Amino acid sequence: LIGYPIWLSDTPMAVLSFLESYDLSGKTVIPFVTHGGGGMARCADEVRKLCPKSTVLKGGAFAGEGIRTTRAALVKWVNETISINK
Repeated sequence: LIGYPIWLSDTPMAVLSFLESYDLSGKTVIPFVTHGGGGMARCADEVRKLCPKSTVLKGGAFAGEGIRTTRAALVKWVNETISINK
């Protein structure tokens, strides 16, 4: 899981540098973002481009203005995206 705020529809440079610096080949990468209204924008595509040998799962985008609706959206996304094998 890699989470970050979206800044002007872009992934922050610190996150881009992190993804460029580490070899995540063979890993599963699950991005999630907070935003002020723009949704995931192009961030999922940036993650896929920087992690070409990784499995990038459906990202989650959560609006910062409504904590009540964001909680429900977060629970739904986690349940749809992440499975835990015991």
